Amino acid sequence: MKKFIFIISLITSNIAFSAAPDVEFCSTSDLAFSTDDCISSCTALQENGISLDVGNYGFCVGQGTYTSGTIYKVALGTDDSSEPSCTVYENSSGLEVIKSANLPGVEIDLGSGASCAANNYEVLYVTYGAIETFAGETTIPSASGGTLRTTSTFASDTIDSDASYTTWLDQGASNSAAGSHNFSTNSKIYSRPHSGWNTIYKKLGNTPMAAADFTASSNARMEFDWAKEIYINYTNTTGRDGWVCEEESWGDGINACARIPEDGKYEERYHYSVDGIEGLPLDVTADDVINFNVSYISTNENRTDLDDGDDARELGLKVLFGNFSGTTKAIGVYPGESGGYLTFSKTTPSNTLD
Repeated sequence: MKKFIFIISLITSNIAFSAAPDVEFCSTSDLAFSTDDCISSCTALQENGISLDVGNYGFCVGQGTYTSGTIYKVALGTDDSSEPSCTVYENSSGLEVIKSANLPGVEIDLGSGASCAANNYEVLYVTYGAIETFAGETTIPSASGGTLRTTSTFASDTIDSDASYTTWLDQGASNSAAGSHNFSTNSKIYSRPHSGWNTIYKKLGNTPMAAADFTASSNARMEFDWAKEIYINYTNTTGRDGWVCEEESWGDGINACARIPEDGKYEERYHYSVDGIEGLPLDVTADDVINFNVSYISTNENRTDLDDGDDARELGLKVLFGNFSGTTKAIGVYPGESGGYLTFSKTTPSNTLD
C-alpha cells in the first residue's frame, strides 16, 4: 500500500516546485461502499441514502482533522540492486509532515539539493516513521446517520515488528459475514473482516460501535503503525533479497516492496513501473543537482478545491463499517486518502562562455 504519490519533475532552474495532485471523488451515480477508482465519502453515502446490506462490510472515506507522519530518508537506485545508491534527502531526527496544517500545494523547504553519481535511476526508496498520528470524523452512512469520531479506546500503539499478525489482528473467519465475528478481543487492537481484505483498521471500540456509542465531543488522536501493514500487503518473501514484496497476482510483484530497517521505521522500494510514480527513470549526469520537495493531498478542512468546500467531499480518514443484524456499526479506521506528493527537480548548470 503506497503511502505517497511520487512525481519526478525535470526542470532547469534552482527552484523545486510542488503541485497538489488531483483528487477524484465519485459522481452520484458511482457512489458505493469500498470504491477504488474514485473516493466515496461516508457523508455523501448517507446523504444519498446508500447503506450496507445486512451481513455486509464496506469502507468509505471521512474527514481527517489531524494527520502527522515522519520522513527520514528519500533515495534513488537502479533496478539491478536492492539497495539505494544516491541519497536525495536524509534527516536522522525525522521530518514531521502535518498533512492537516496547510492547504494543498504548500511546499516544505528541505534546503539545498544533493549530487548523485551519473546514472539512470529507475527505483525510488522512502523511509518513514512507522507511527502516523491521526484524528477525524464523518457521518455514519445509515438511515439514522449520526457522527463518528476517532476514539481514545485503542488510540496508543507500540512498535511491533512481529510478523505473526495473529498477536495483534482481530479478524473473522474466511469470507464471514458481518455479525458472525464481534471483534471483541481487546489485546488485538487492529481489525479486518477476514483474510480476503488486504487493509487493516485501528479498532474504535471494544466491539463495533453504533451511532449512539459515539458520545465524545472531540476527535481523539490515534496512532497507526504502518509497519504492521507489511505483513498484510507484502506477502512475497522470496522475490527480492532482504525485502517483502507484493504478489504478482494482485499487485506489482517485486517492483513494489517494503521492509523494516530498524524498529520505529518503515521503508518502501518502488520501481518506475508502479502505478503512481511518474518521471522515472531519471537520467542524471555528473553535474546535475537533485532537489526534493514535499506536498500532499491536504486534509485541511478549509481547502476550496474540492467543489467549493462541499462537506460531502472528505479526505484523510478511511472507515470500516459492517451491517450487524440491520444496524450499521463502525469497526475501525486508518489514515487513508491523504498520501504525500514528492517532487524532484534536476538542475543542470548552464554552460557559459567567459
